[in-house]
Amino acid sequence: MKGITPVITTVLLLLMAVAAVGGAWVWYQRMQTSAMAGGSGQVDQLRKTAVSISVDKLVCTDSWYVLTLANTGTTTSTITNVTLSLLSSGAVVGYFPAFEVSANTLVSKNLTGATNNCATGTMYVVDARIGASYILRDQPITAQAN
Repeated sequence: MKGITPVITTVLLLLMAVAAVGGAWVWYQRMQTSAMAGGSGQVDQLRKTAVSISVDKLVCTDSWYVLTLANTGTTTSTITNVTLSLLSSGAVVGYFPAFEVSANTLVSKNLTGATNNCATGTMYVVDARIGASYILRDQPITAQAN
């Protein structure tokens, strides 16, 4: 074959091959990014299910609050920012210092920074966090006598 036609055909075929490889590379990069994001979300979900904190009871003893939390999960966790508020008004009664809860155990802590006396039979709300994530949010509990 003579002339320019075979050269143009060869160049067009090479351009098509390069475009196909480039398109496949872009698709692969997007799929890899999507898979990594999905995998990260799955790991976060597994971590959350490994920690299962619940309020066991709130007891009034000599004008003090004693909160008992249960960790029914499989991971030891450090709980921070635990606050106790009145259900009726939302006023914060006090807070509990950060503490560690081992897997499958109960832990009791005394309230610090109390603004009023403990009242048996009163409804309270408990909020607690692990890091920045709430593990308990507006969890209602009634104070019991010792």
